[in-house]
Amino acid sequence: MKPVPRVPLLIALLPLLLSAAEAPRSCTVRELKEVLLAPNITTETLLATGTVQSVHVSAFSLSDSSGCVRISTYMSPAPNPGTVVEVLCSRVNQSDHDKILYCHRWSALGTDAIAPPLNLNLNELDDRLHDSITISIEGTVVDVVDDEIDSRFRILLLKDGAETLPCFVEQARL
Repeated sequence: MKPVPRVPLLIALLPLLLSAAEAPRSCTVRELKEVLLAPNITTETLLATGTVQSVHVSAFSLSDSSGCVRISTYMSPAPNPGTVVEVLCSRVNQSDHDKILYCHRWSALGTDAIAPPLNLNLNELDDRLHDSITISIEGTVVDVVDDEIDSRFRILLLKDGAETLPCFVEQARL
């Protein structure tokens, strides 16, 4: 029996191998957040488009008309605020309680206006409603302490009436 050449066999199987790879699911920012908060573990790759609202040390906030979500970028540079991006990401479970959306890659598509900060009082804050969005709060700084975990930050204790909020602020912004 004559041996089958390997190269033609691989070329013949290539369409089958490529079709087996799962294409990313296109979704809105709201759907990204639903995947992030879901109790089940998923390895699904997701594709979303939105405007970068803010950039943090290792993440950025992405918004569209459906909402806003934080996307981690530990190994890649974050896009600038106001950049419209297409993001390829997936959920990563760092522990039982700590889940993130990890950015595998992003592509700039253009620019758009950044949403203005939402003015709130401390007693109006709700982490389910105000997660990843830019807010503006007025209050009195009652204490300032160094962040013992990350020396790039300081913690401002902001007081508004009976409410007190620890605010993590980059040293460079003080």
